[in-house]
Amino acid sequence: MATELRIEPVFDALKQPLSLIENDERRRAIETYIEAARVPLERAVQDLLSQIVAGIDEKTGDHY
Repeated sequence: MATELRIEPVFDALKQPLSLIENDERRRAIETYIEAARVPLERAVQDLLSQIVAGIDEKTGDHY
């Protein structure tokens, strides 16, 4: 059974501090960068979670 990875909260967290930037042009530039980084960041999160799951499986696989 596959579980959908919801990564939107990660991007929401990255965007929250944007409200602290008073310069509209600078804020838009940073938001554009965050959106451009979406695919590589999604992949990095998936890879990290895969490593975590593999580590857990390695440590507990023989018990279950």
